[in-house]
Amino acid sequence: MNGILDWALVAGNALGAGAWIVYRAKDNPDPLFKWLYLTLYLIHLMLGIYFFAYVTQNGGDSISYWQLPGYADGGVSAWVAYYEYGSSFVQTVNAPFVWVGVGYIGGTALYNFLSFVGIGLIYEKTGTLFPQNKRDSSLALLFSLLVCLSPGLHFWTGGISKESLLIVALGLVYRYSGRADAKSLLLAFLGFFLALQSRVVVGVVLAIPFLVLILANRNTSRSLRFAICGVTSLMLMHGLVFLQRALFGEDEISVQSITEVSEQQLGFLEGFGANSQINLSGMGFFERLSAILLRPFPWEAVDSHTLVYSLENAFLILVVFLGGYYLLKSKRMIPLPLLTFFVVSLMMIVIYTFTLNNYGIVYRMKSIFLPFLSLPFIWATCIGIADSRKFSV
Repeated sequence: MNGILDWALVAGNALGAGAWIVYRAKDNPDPLFKWLYLTLYLIHLMLGIYFFAYVTQNGGDSISYWQLPGYADGGVSAWVAYYEYGSSFVQTVNAPFVWVGVGYIGGTALYNFLSFVGIGLIYEKTGTLFPQNKRDSSLALLFSLLVCLSPGLHFWTGGISKESLLIVALGLVYRYSGRADAKSLLLAFLGFFLALQSRVVVGVVLAIPFLVLILANRNTSRSLRFAICGVTSLMLMHGLVFLQRALFGEDEISVQSITEVSEQQLGFLEGFGANSQINLSGMGFFERLSAILLRPFPWEAVDSHTLVYSLENAFLILVVFLGGYYLLKSKRMIPLPLLTFFVVSLMMIVIYTFTLNNYGIVYRMKSIFLPFLSLPFIWATCIGIADSRKFSV
């Protein structure tokens, strides 16, 4: 039974998104910006509704995130004693809403709005890196929207999930790390914090562009930059210690221990029985990498879901070849934010190469990095078309 708080959050989703779009449109004079932003929200809302229906029918981790853990009645000391990264953090964030009676549908509406904001920040930032002259402004906005149109991105961030928090984290770091004011740097730091707490591995890898972009920002006081970097480094070390203990116990990190952990993870995933395993036996590193990055191919699709996965992968292949052609032709330098987030995405794909062997889980984990995997190539394609002067508005 859904209560008034649930429906208040459902209404708040639509009203909040509308207010957000209007507020963000004030800084962009092109009216197309507002309408494309609205299109982005409607797509995200539609797939969020599908996410809610899918999870309530088939189950999933999302439901458990909106439930209090077993130690919930133990007071503050119990929360502190049992707190860990990942699921524990998500449940801690959700606990106040659960305590006041917000149900799963209200939580879905809340997370859907938060992840829309994260995707919107990616859309905004990307638009600033494309051609800025008036003649090509509409072209830049269309290509910025294209970066954010992945169905997987909108589905897996459409409701209560770690991916929803992670896309907010990525959006904050991507949008604000390069800006000069203290407020922007603190928002970027919030993004790093969310990533580290939600999924340690992503936070550790995301620290790379965060620190690079902060240190490269010469328009901010040196003391502020070094203070943020110092706190980030301390949190990063704590996350690494936790990760080392969680994965390797008391053992030292070595090639053998990493191999053992990888084999344990792959063995664990084989037990799901989802009939969507990737047969990695006998594959070398680059074969595994291409399998994680590009499969399933369209002819390997067995249902509507794997067909969508395969079409997204085919689109990525097309974009890489087309964008690669324009990159070689124009010989332009890729903007630093694009390059750093592309490297981060590749690093995560490499990590997944050693820890995943299931199409569905690969797609979920990969979904939030799909915009950044395609971004440099979509950017190059947009630049190439603008330079050809075949587009006019």
